[in-house]
Amino acid sequence: MPTPEALVPPVHKQHGPPKLATNTMQGDDKMMLIKRMLSIRFMVGLGLVAALILPVPITVALAAACLLPSLAAALPRLFGFGSAPPDARNVVRGRMAGVIEGDFCLFLIGSRLNDATLSNLNDYKVMGDAFVAMMHELEASPDEFGYLGSETFVGGNPNGSHTLLIQYWRSMDHVNRYARARTNEHHSGWKWLMEMGRRSPHLGFWHESYNIKAGDYDCIYVNMPPIGAGKAGKLIPAAGRFNSAAGRAGKSDGNDQPDELNYEK
Repeated sequence: MPTPEALVPPVHKQHGPPKLATNTMQGDDKMMLIKRMLSIRFMVGLGLVAALILPVPITVALAAACLLPSLAAALPRLFGFGSAPPDARNVVRGRMAGVIEGDFCLFLIGSRLNDATLSNLNDYKVMGDAFVAMMHELEASPDEFGYLGSETFVGGNPNGSHTLLIQYWRSMDHVNRYARARTNEHHSGWKWLMEMGRRSPHLGFWHESYNIKAGDYDCIYVNMPPIGAGKAGKLIPAAGRFNSAAGRAGKSDGNDQPDELNYEK
């Protein structure tokens, strides 16, 4: 009989520079920051104004150039044809719990563009490039730095574009040791941010650190690709003690899950 762990596809750790997801901080899409800051209402209004000003053939050609590539990619999948996108192919079916062996540190770090002028956009890109360099360094030597993994999220609204990086480390000491080492990528970025923060309030940045005791946390994932603690550590079926939130946090045997909320029934 295979163990529960044997039923879970292995999460392969990547070596060398990471293949980072596209977002503002990582610079894969140079227009992403601007796109995030423009609302759908703004884009629709801009299209209506263009339709009033430009000749009809030009308007139709521009609309087709914008819409057809997206439609060509989306319509086959909408009707069940074509291959699934990479994220869908990586989905782990079922209800899984995330487990990181031993104590670890949860580290949150974020940035915010408070004033979106052209010159400030360039400063935001400089900050983003510094984050990319740090991520490459960490992913290249995770064991050396005590780095376990991370997730990046970008949000945009009229009040400012905000980036959140969720990181998992072996300990808070590892975080601080990496941050303070003058030979690491973080040191020059930290120095630049301190100088920028004193000079102007147009860039905001913050971090929070939490020491997490072994087994004293709850992680659950249903039909998700490996993410968060489940990617930084490992995924196991959420059964037995891991069936309930209290059980996953080491507070019960897992049998306290209400019957009507039991995934297996």
